[in-house]
Amino acid sequence: MTRFVVDGGVKIVGTGDASILHGPNPANRQIKLVGSSSGLYSLKIRTYGTQRTNDNEAVWIEGGASNWVVNNVTIDGGNGPGIITYGGYNGRITRNRVFNTKSDSIHLSGGAHHIYVAGNKVRNSGDDDIAVVTYAYHPVNTYQVLIENNDVGEQPWGRGISVVGGENVTIRNNRIARSSDAGVYLAAESSWATRGVRNVLVQGNRIDDSPYAHPEHGQTSILVYSDNGFWTESVLLDGNVITRGRNGPVRVEPHNVRAIACRGNTSDGNVISPANCNASNLSTITGTSVTSALLGGGTVGLPPQ
Repeated sequence: MTRFVVDGGVKIVGTGDASILHGPNPANRQIKLVGSSSGLYSLKIRTYGTQRTNDNEAVWIEGGASNWVVNNVTIDGGNGPGIITYGGYNGRITRNRVFNTKSDSIHLSGGAHHIYVAGNKVRNSGDDDIAVVTYAYHPVNTYQVLIENNDVGEQPWGRGISVVGGENVTIRNNRIARSSDAGVYLAAESSWATRGVRNVLVQGNRIDDSPYAHPEHGQTSILVYSDNGFWTESVLLDGNVITRGRNGPVRVEPHNVRAIACRGNTSDGNVISPANCNASNLSTITGTSVTSALLGGGTVGLPPQ
């Protein structure tokens, strides 16, 4: 395979990992979903990556694409991200296996919205395993995203699940182990000029031995901060189970951060009360309104270990 487009209404359906689309040139491969109601199901995209790029994605969901599905797809290798959308909406990314990318494995950006990300397994990602990102030049935040029941980690660089510019996001019941840096990372970053974070619920995740590859970067298992002019605000960390946090379980940095609440989080079996995490506005922090019923689907559980 090289590059091709899946038009609106078209679905490519394989029979599982035996249905292989092989991209021999990692600098020239991409499946692009466009229009309404396109999809990829039950196939494998294989590429031997050589160096990181920020393009040459395995699956690109075009801005404005709607009602799309990427389900039960294995992505193995490549120079760029695994599954990415800049501005796609009403989509499901479910039951996929994304391995050995050189960049983010699953990346939602550019005002993408109303997306269900569940039941995916990510290993050896070149950067963040699952990322919600909005850069300052984008007119609106990426928003309304439900990330649940994913199994991610064991990568040489990056974070487990991140919101770096985004709002109305729920991150729940995920299994995150041996992420290079923070397991869950909520930030407005000056280095990448990203927008702020607002109304994010982080609930019931199991985070083990994160950071792992790069504890010298100083990130904690859950890190909440802003180091630019945007705010990180209205965040609830609720019932997360953290083990073996080398730099501590949770850090909420005070600059341009407000309305951060913590409830029932544990570190190595002990209930913790992190500093700067004592807001009382819990009822107003709701996360996303997206449910697993998006596009007529159902809840997708954790993948097998």
